[in-house]
Amino acid sequence: MTASQPFTISTWKWLLGLSVFFLALLISVPSFAEIRVNLENPASGGTASGVTAISGWAYSTEGADVTVKLRVNGETTEEIPCCGPRTDVQAVHSDAPANTGFGLLKNYGNFPAGVHTIGVVVSADGEETMVVDHAVTVVVPGDSSFLSAVDLSGASASIEGDKIVVSGIEVTDKADGMTVTVNIDLNYQTGLQSFQITEAQGPAGEMHVDEILMDVANAIFATYDALNMAAHDPDAAGGREVNVDTLSSAVFSLVGVSAASEADAIALLPAVQHAWRDARVPWEQSEAFLFGPVDTDEHDPFLDTWPLNVTDLEAIIASNADIATVELTDDVQGFHALEYLLFQDMNGNTDPAAIVNALHTDPRRRAYMRRVMGEFTAHTQALRDSWDPAMGNFVAELAMAGHGSMTYDSERAAMQTLLEAMIGIAAELHDAKLGAPSPAEEESRFSNNSRIDFLNNVRSINNVYEGRFDQTDSTSMGVTDLVAHENPALDTEVRMAIRDAKAAIIAIPEPFGQSITDHPDAVAKAIQAAMALEAKLEEVKAVVDTADFGHDH
Repeated sequence: MTASQPFTISTWKWLLGLSVFFLALLISVPSFAEIRVNLENPASGGTASGVTAISGWAYSTEGADVTVKLRVNGETTEEIPCCGPRTDVQAVHSDAPANTGFGLLKNYGNFPAGVHTIGVVVSADGEETMVVDHAVTVVVPGDSSFLSAVDLSGASASIEGDKIVVSGIEVTDKADGMTVTVNIDLNYQTGLQSFQITEAQGPAGEMHVDEILMDVANAIFATYDALNMAAHDPDAAGGREVNVDTLSSAVFSLVGVSAASEADAIALLPAVQHAWRDARVPWEQSEAFLFGPVDTDEHDPFLDTWPLNVTDLEAIIASNADIATVELTDDVQGFHALEYLLFQDMNGNTDPAAIVNALHTDPRRRAYMRRVMGEFTAHTQALRDSWDPAMGNFVAELAMAGHGSMTYDSERAAMQTLLEAMIGIAAELHDAKLGAPSPAEEESRFSNNSRIDFLNNVRSINNVYEGRFDQTDSTSMGVTDLVAHENPALDTEVRMAIRDAKAAIIAIPEPFGQSITDHPDAVAKAIQAAMALEAKLEEVKAVVDTADFGHDH
């Protein structure tokens, strides 16, 4: 039809039919359904203590039944009862049903004191699941999960700003019957319509730094003990008996098997690589305390110099030098020499068959792996023994600072050493590790284990800060106890900085080496988080430098 042609009856019918079709199509498109949720208690950035409600409201805009589950520190746990009457929600949201409220009583005394993420996961059939997380500081008076008695007979109270401060309360733990004295702050929480404990600590002047140092020293020894157990097998041999319980037994098994059967060695290789990764965990979790024997006895450079000098390593293997006695520099041995030999061949081929073939066809390569493994376990054993209370007992050197220690003439000096070590790994993390200029300078580039390494470095800082290697242990004291005593707000900020650094590292897509070029924004965010953590630790060091230690020598 041209512009000069008149509309015919058939044309009008065609246009009318097309209009009706599009109108029907528009009407048939369903409105977008969504879940709406508000976690009211605990409040984001707030505090929680005792047996307190986790509550809020949630509903589907399409009226679908919703399920609410509790989420603690990123893990979804139990279901929260839902949904009860909330006329206040319906009054504000016209699309809300009458029943939207959810709630669950939770004993926060079962959490270690400090910052946690408490949240909810809300789902409904056919709709996108909603996740809400709130950062919450958990307060645990007397470090007790349940108090059987609270004695106020010797207590006193005062009003300071918007809080009530009650000093000298005697609280008794139900489980062990122990009684301790605490001071608490009470603030009115509008969401709960009641006063809640927002801070609890021992009376001023009763901070026992010696207990902090003892718990941190024991955590350090536990880390080195775990490293040695993961690495060392005194009975490991070079035969074909297969054992992958430790890194050394796994490596010696692979060497023996690869000499006889490539097929058997190929099948064994993943377990040996896994053993390497397992040993790597406690080592990277030790890097927030690179002082003492690990430094003075030079275990650190022997175990973990990077980047690896691949050229010199391959030259030694290709030479006529006696591998059993040739001098090995730091950059051709340790974790990364083993990593290189286990995760690729000399041509960079990562196929298991190529890796095993390189071992099978070259007895000098197998001999080199044995030599490096032997040197490695000698260092992990010596490092562990240097801290063992029954042997070198550097545990006592740290724990007895200012009370007979030959290394630290005061508790302050020992605490300053802890902070300097934590600051040091935070700086190395953002400057050299996350800030590697190219994949060639990546820390664990052959195994693609770098991101896990970095995460364990932050966990190392967290372990010293909390004074525990075992994260299920809620009784140990750490740097956090001194900071919370001197500056509670800073303590919360440090804990959040640790959590933010972990989250930023986890957000970097694997493998890290590829993300250096493909995802620079994610790497940059992790660098910024590590820098923020370092800055907070510098603030903690300033607290340590000026704190009243009472009996400082």
